[in-house]
Amino acid sequence: MKANEVEYDGLFYRINPDDKTAVLSRSNSGNPLFRQEQMLLDFKIPSVMYCNNEEYTVIGIGDRAFMECHALESIDIPTSVVFMLRDAFFYCKSLKKVIIRGNTEIPMFKGVFNRTNLSDIYWYGNCVLCSCISIIQKPQT
Repeated sequence: MKANEVEYDGLFYRINPDDKTAVLSRSNSGNPLFRQEQMLLDFKIPSVMYCNNEEYTVIGIGDRAFMECHALESIDIPTSVVFMLRDAFFYCKSLKKVIIRGNTEIPMFKGVFNRTNLSDIYWYGNCVLCSCISIIQKPQT
């Protein structure tokens, strides 16, 4: 693992000790637990994680973090997550539903949801897309 890469509850994060933030990441040092077929069907990303008894706010989903997680069917993204990076969910071929609870920037041109079967995005925050797509739904409050 890299110096700022830590594992918490079977997920890998890159942490920033200066501002106590974390980005969900893909480990280069082994098979992350979230790649296992049985773990993720409907998954809720945590808004915080802990390292050495210190709390870190999860603010992003890193490059290729869930790439090829074929079992993932839906993902619930908390308000703390403000960005997703390139190919975050690339080739998650079972992914159909995404719930975004906050104001999250999604660079669609970077293939965040490429090669998925995404049919529904429920967005509770403001739509911050680089290019809008027609499957976004604003839930009734």
